Amino acid sequence: MLRPVRHSLQKHSETNSPRKNHAKIFVNTIPKSGSVFILTALQELAGCEHLVLGTGYVPNDSLLLDQARKFSEGGFAAQQHADCRPNNLAILEKFVPKWVVHLRDPRSVTLSWTHHLDKFVALNQRSMLDYVAPIPGEDYLALDFSGRLDWQITHFLPHIVHWTASWLEYADRNADRVLVSTYEEMIDDQAAFFRRLLSFFDISNPELGDLSRFRSEAHHFRKGEVAEWRSVFTEEQKAHSLAAIPETLRRRMAWPVD
Repeated sequence: MLRPVRHSLQKHSETNSPRKNHAKIFVNTIPKSGSVFILTALQELAGCEHLVLGTGYVPNDSLLLDQARKFSEGGFAAQQHADCRPNNLAILEKFVPKWVVHLRDPRSVTLSWTHHLDKFVALNQRSMLDYVAPIPGEDYLALDFSGRLDWQITHFLPHIVHWTASWLEYADRNADRVLVSTYEEMIDDQAAFFRRLLSFFDISNPELGDLSRFRSEAHHFRKGEVAEWRSVFTEEQKAHSLAAIPETLRRRMAWPVD
């Protein structure tokens, strides 16, 4: 099972807790947007089992037909990074009644993603970089951090922008089945964020408790800042990344200029 960015998810989110209902919870997230935190919380709050729905490639995850059939039986919570392409949409539209698309400023995604890949390298898990599109070459690993960040802004960030824009276009046409959420609103008010998602999945009056129990480094929260990129990117990197984000998209999502 290919889960390059999710091996720790298997460890932390597949518990022995009983299934309390037949909810069908699927949250499709942009990478580095609190994905594991969201899934872990929803899984426990809704009393669902975790189910892997895709191959684990980033950011163009492919959903798996047999897993989707199992998901349709209910009682499962799933999270992937599936892009908005026809085969993924065909599976979703047949087997998943509704789902959340969770977004974050591509510049924040790119910075956090660069740190994330560095962690794989530090752990001597370089093979995990092969599950990323585009795949960094050996010359990438020889760059300093600023150079690696330049590379990611040039090669990875445009994929994130396309992923985001295409899902928003789909969500606009299918508001009855797709709920759009953001990392920024999650950080601003976590209780309201999770109540909104649980209500969307028809799970009412959950006892949230202290949500901080779901936040940890193990759940991939490195810092959890909304716009760390503003203090890390050089002026050239800010300009380069801003140029890759369409103005209409930036304004719609209320992402800052600099």
